[in-house]
Amino acid sequence: MEDSDLTLIPQKTIRRKVQVVGGNTITVSLPRSWADRNRLGRSAGQEQEVAMRYMADGSLLLSPAHNTGKTLERRRVHEISLGTSLSSIKRMIIADFMGGIDIIQMKTRNPLETSVVHTIRDFVDKRLIGFDLIETSYGFDIINMTQSPKFAVDRMMEIIRVQSTQMMEKCYTWLKDSSVDRKALADELHLLEASLDKRSNQMIRTLQLSILDYWMAENVNLPMAEILYWSTTTKAAENGADLAVAIAKASSTIDLSGIDKELLNQIYELGEMTTGLFSKALAAFINHEYEVAHEVLETISKHSATAQRKWPVSKITDLDGPMILIIRHLEKIGVYARKIAEAVIDCESARVAYAASLNEF
Repeated sequence: MEDSDLTLIPQKTIRRKVQVVGGNTITVSLPRSWADRNRLGRSAGQEQEVAMRYMADGSLLLSPAHNTGKTLERRRVHEISLGTSLSSIKRMIIADFMGGIDIIQMKTRNPLETSVVHTIRDFVDKRLIGFDLIETSYGFDIINMTQSPKFAVDRMMEIIRVQSTQMMEKCYTWLKDSSVDRKALADELHLLEASLDKRSNQMIRTLQLSILDYWMAENVNLPMAEILYWSTTTKAAENGADLAVAIAKASSTIDLSGIDKELLNQIYELGEMTTGLFSKALAAFINHEYEVAHEVLETISKHSATAQRKWPVSKITDLDGPMILIIRHLEKIGVYARKIAEAVIDCESARVAYAASLNEF
């Protein structure tokens, strides 16, 4: 029977012989009727690629490349001001949610009060099933976490990255601004820690209970091996945020008036650097940015080489216990950044090795 006579019946098995081309490359022909139906070919306007996805049972799923993209996401942008009432914001969110919007963007010219963001996050958690809130430089986004076939693992990690980094940035603002209520800051970070722990636990449960065969197979090809790295990186993000809370709590017990200003500036620079590296390493892990991970490791290595000069023992020994503890916590955040960057490199090396092993057969 010719290919053109084939009827495309669901679950019908079509057998094809494999051919070895060039010694190592194995090819198999596609049914002509299937190719025509999906506009596959070399002519202008036709698709010239197919996508292959490794399944958890070891099979290979083949589909036209134009069918493998992310589902088109609907988004709506709202401009809100400090005068916009909470009830109005909630009505906008509910209207978009019921209207099938996947990304609800709230843009503000001035930062919203922390209490307002907390209230909206709690509202989203309780009323919008499958959605989550992520703070941005312009306000916040409320995102449908179930829309992507990836189960949005990368999205969840991005939310964890943003929240943990913001907590770290807030934890040492008291060094630059003496008017900050450090007790209130510690309480605020404690509340943020609780919400981050919830997201982290949800992420780890998802990784442990699911093989993530769709997402891992399409994008990584190492389903079981990388689950461990994602779990470890998620835990590192949570631990980094825990350190931010510990720093805030320790700061509320310190009298800054007797501390050398130069040393305070150095501590601030350390916090700024480690927080930046931590966020950079997490972003590199999410986006598989091998080169960025190397940059993180290089920066950390350079800092370690100059640490003794920047932190002379004579100055540190003059500090009280809580301040020394803060310095050590900041340095630990840098250690977590290094571990995450190393995970990026390990995963990339594993992908290269896996791809090479496929070409050997």
